[in-house]
Formats: sequence, structure tokens, C-alpha cells
Amino acid sequence: MLRPQVPARGWDFGGGEGAVRMSDHVNASTQPLSRAYFLDLLGDAYNGLGRYDEAIAVLSEAAGAFSQHGAQCAHAECLFKIAQSHLAMGRGEVAIGFLEECLPAFRALGLPRDEEQAIRALDACRAAAAG
Repeated sequence: MLRPQVPARGWDFGGGEGAVRMSDHVNASTQPLSRAYFLDLLGDAYNGLGRYDEAIAVLSEAAGAFSQHGAQCAHAECLFKIAQSHLAMGRGEVAIGFLEECLPAFRALGLPRDEEQAIRALDACRAAAAG
């Protein structure tokens, strides 16, 4: 069993000397992606709490960073989550744009489950808009 290595002076989670910080473990090129993944998780939490506007804001920021840094899968997933947030707020017409954007990425990445989920959501949005 692996055991964590504890520094001789011990862990200090209070921010003092010896505190462990995320920046200690990442270099400058990974920091934007680390922040994007954090924002993605924060968006999930906001969605779970029903705080959809806040979820959309942080997920949009994360999606931009994922796109800028070539993280195609994470970008597509973020777009899908943004669509879900809009759907939860009854904005199917807005969700359509995000679903149409993430669908080709799911296809290109070979993610059939995600693709099928996006197709179902898109079909439901279009049907609701037509009806």
C-alpha cells in the first residue's frame, strides 16, 4: 500500500509555511487547464444546486479555456453541460446551439454514448420548438 510522503515539518493546510498549494504541482502551461477543470467541477456543483446561471458562467469560461488549449473532449462535454443548464431553465432554443456545437466533436472523438445523448437532447429541443 502506498503511503503519502509527509514533509518533516508536517502538512500545513492553513496557508502558512509548508502549505501545499496547487501551484506547487503544476507548471505555467498546465495552470490554465487546471483552472478550467476546476471551473468544470464548480459548474457541476452549481447545476446540482439548481444555480444554472452561475453554472453557465463558469462552464462557459472553462469551455473557452479547453478550446484554447486543444482539450477537445473536455470542451465538448462543457458545451453539453451548458446546454443542460439552459434546458433546466426552459431555454431549449438556446440549448440547441450548444448541442449542435458539441455533437460533431463527440462524433470526431468517437464517443457514441455522448453523441447519442446529445442527439436525443437536440431532437427533444427541436420537437419542443416546433410544437
